[in-house]
Amino acid sequence: MSKDVKVTRISPQLLVALLAAWALLLFRLGAPWVGHQDENGAWMSTAIRNFQQVGFGTLNGMIVLNTVPFDADAPYTPYVNHPPLPVWLPTAFVLAIGYDEAIVRFVFACTTLISFAVLYTLTRRLFDQQTALWAVVLYAFTPMIAYFGRMPDHEAPALLLLLLFTLALLRWRRRPLAARWGVAAVLMVLIAWTAWGGLIVAGMLCSALFIGGNRRAALGLIGVATAAVIGLMAYYIINYPDTMSTIIDSFSLRSSDQSFRAGSESFTWIGYSARMGVRWLTLFTPGTFFLALLGAVWLARRDHQARAWIFAWLVGGLIFIIIFRNGSYVHDYYLIYTFPPLAILAAARLTRRGARWLRPVLGGLVVTVPIGLIIYLGSLYSGTEQTDPLNVAAVIQAKTEPDDLIISSLPTVGIAIEFYAQRKIWWGVAPEFALEWVAEQIIDGQRAYYFYCGETPLLPLSEPTPVIEGCTIAEISTSSAELLQSSDPQ
Repeated sequence: MSKDVKVTRISPQLLVALLAAWALLLFRLGAPWVGHQDENGAWMSTAIRNFQQVGFGTLNGMIVLNTVPFDADAPYTPYVNHPPLPVWLPTAFVLAIGYDEAIVRFVFACTTLISFAVLYTLTRRLFDQQTALWAVVLYAFTPMIAYFGRMPDHEAPALLLLLLFTLALLRWRRRPLAARWGVAAVLMVLIAWTAWGGLIVAGMLCSALFIGGNRRAALGLIGVATAAVIGLMAYYIINYPDTMSTIIDSFSLRSSDQSFRAGSESFTWIGYSARMGVRWLTLFTPGTFFLALLGAVWLARRDHQARAWIFAWLVGGLIFIIIFRNGSYVHDYYLIYTFPPLAILAAARLTRRGARWLRPVLGGLVVTVPIGLIIYLGSLYSGTEQTDPLNVAAVIQAKTEPDDLIISSLPTVGIAIEFYAQRKIWWGVAPEFALEWVAEQIIDGQRAYYFYCGETPLLPLSEPTPVIEGCTIAEISTSSAELLQSSDPQ
């Protein structure tokens, strides 16, 4: 064997950690999309189902989130708020194997498992093998990764690509070959087509490269990222001319508690920061979070090769959270972009020598990690035991047809109900506005249904059907003309 070839043996501790982390990622792999933030799996599955029914090529790869099977020749509105690669990834497996929640989750669990290995390699290059092992342990055994690392969304593949991108930059810094820069450029394109948060973090890593004196390489990668974004926007605009106006409009709701409509709860920067702080403590566990703070103080005082990369990544994650503050207000997993550098900082502080009084403190913080994992992970998974959404979906599907107009007084969006019922439901229509709303939307010959909970509203309803305890769906028994007359205040 050549002397230049290095064989790295996997330590037994690392292997045990990876197997245990993999078991956490596979927990309830085939469960329905019911639980904390599980609607992300539902909306992604609607797009996958559309590709199955209509054809990937027929839709030109555009993401369509309608929950009712549709004719591709009919008008439809693509979803352009996010890059498409995370949806294409599970689609390739579903089209080859068939749809199942377990298949969709498995794809993202695999990306997270691979990211553990890349994180280990990256941390070992920045510090040493012991720090790398602790970084993987602290990273994998947190509620944030154990729960959201398997979730169908943009974050899991984005983190894997970012870790690979950082590793590619480190390898290029060590030996600046054109091929290594080319690998980083390809990863930059993939990041741009995967997640906006990943693109922002990658941009900050390029800034660290620029400040470190490698200006041409950094500017080249920024140019690649710019071209990739322009290419993505061109692809979207060709298939959906209103792309730019849609993206611009999505920023108009950044000060409410809703993702797609004006919310009732506005927030201040103090309240927002407090909310994020609580999430950092719970989703990263208090032990890992405070270890990371100690590690940040330790690294900031040293001229270490890891300092620029780690802090650049951390700043990039914070910038993403602030820019997309409405999204991060609704989605707690947006904080995941700050976690790789925090895990490395926590591991670095844990494995460095310090004052004697600090040793029991560090040990105590480590003890809280499994406690926090068990308590908070249990609370996150408690929502997966819900059966009401599935029962509601089953009744609605049996009671109605795909072309029926279904409205509800309930305020929730309920994408899981829509996905499993294969029906579009218009939420948040109060009884006093129901007739007027239906009169504006209904087509001659179309049936309208009202789904409500509690007391029967004063509406012309017929054929009520119990859905779950306290909730009913009933047909609005009027024609379009009668609706218009009923809704007329005269």
